Amino acid sequence: MIRGIIFDLDGTLLDTLEDIADSANEALALNGFESHPLDKYRFFVGNGIENLVKMMLPRGADDYALARVIDDFKSAYDRNYSNKCQPYPGITNLLNTLSQRGILMGVCSNNCDHKHF
Repeated sequence: MIRGIIFDLDGTLLDTLEDIADSANEALALNGFESHPLDKYRFFVGNGIENLVKMMLPRGADDYALARVIDDFKSAYDRNYSNKCQPYPGITNLLNTLSQRGILMGVCSNNCDHKHF
């Protein structure tokens, strides 16, 4: 019998892609880099902020650019993290059903270095 379930947050429980893309494109623009379309971010996310930014930046971008864009992304995401974010269809019902059955639930995210991830 299952007693508990641990979920990932971004891309599992919540669709945060648009807020991430908006924040990322803002950070890129602030640093003089070209933005990316929303669909491209589907391939950039999933391995933490540093890897996200490395995927966003053009080849050859130096460590200084990486650090600046990471900082700007974090600042932008602090403002944007809940603008368009919402649970995937069916998630609220799933969580309610699990709760009613007494199943313990938790969230584990690889983005623990940022308070909203």
